[in-house]
Amino acid sequence: MKYLPIAGCALMVVVAGAALLAGALGPSPTAEASFHQMRVYEVMGGANGDATIQYVELRMAAANQNSVGNKSLCFYDAGGAPWARFVFPTAVNSSTADESSILVGTAAMNAAWPGTPDFVFGAANMTAINVMASVDAPVPQPAGKVAFGTAAEGCGVFSPVDSLAYGSAYTGAVDFPGKFASDLPTAGTQTIKLTGAICIACLRINSVDYALVDANQAGNHPRSNSGSSGPIGDGAPTPTIAATPTATIGKQTATPTPTDTPVATATATATPPASATATGIATPAASGSATGTGGPSPTVTPTPTATPPSGTPPPTGTPIAKLVQGDVDCDGDR
Repeated sequence: MKYLPIAGCALMVVVAGAALLAGALGPSPTAEASFHQMRVYEVMGGANGDATIQYVELRMAAANQNSVGNKSLCFYDAGGAPWARFVFPTAVNSSTADESSILVGTAAMNAAWPGTPDFVFGAANMTAINVMASVDAPVPQPAGKVAFGTAAEGCGVFSPVDSLAYGSAYTGAVDFPGKFASDLPTAGTQTIKLTGAICIACLRINSVDYALVDANQAGNHPRSNSGSSGPIGDGAPTPTIAATPTATIGKQTATPTPTDTPVATATATATPPASATATGIATPAASGSATGTGGPSPTVTPTPTATPPSGTPPPTGTPIAKLVQGDVDCDGDR
């Protein structure tokens, strides 16, 4: 049997003790999920004239920055006064890689966007600090401030991880030097986007780190934690155009347009004989003509003419004697 030196034994005990202590304390802080390396990446205050189409996109400046549950987005008006507060209900777990996104949008943005934001602003997770603020569309425009971090209920006591102050009329406090001087528009599809480095340890200056961009251009589309991305629409449904049917000869039966059936009118004309005899009057031959357009030729029925019995002479009137003045015995002589 071999025996280890006392010094070696003591070293083994120290190493084993350190391993047990590390296991009790859990993983090292660098591997622990957190939230303190996050940037305000993009802010939209409205699109296509609709001020309710809004979103805030955060991006992780390091991996595993997904523990955002109970953390806040605080919104401030142009004077720097607290406006509204959003509280993240849970962490995000779809992606924890470096530069992963966390997207919070309005219901109108969700309807106008092909993807689905990770969270939607609303009464369940929003507090309107100012009575004029909307819990459904909290982003102030054209000037204000959006900040992410740990905040008290009224956003008056706030420990910001990152923030963006913007707008020509903004006069409130800034958490980092300068402000982004341009206003946040609602017409078109422009947003204020971080165009500088996605870092926390670097010098952060709002006036140079951000720019106005078109969110509908490739590379500027909003992105969710699950990786959904795409342009912003106007929220209107795409109309369905019904195809005009094309008649196919031999496969469709055309329905003829009904036409009125002409009514034939018959005119019967009786032609009397040149002279009548005692044996009777000849029955005149009926001649008729029919008028009409189209259809079968009508059958003409002549109007019958009464014919006296054969052998019966026509009645003859009795002549009246001619009266002569002075003829008293009516014999025609004076």
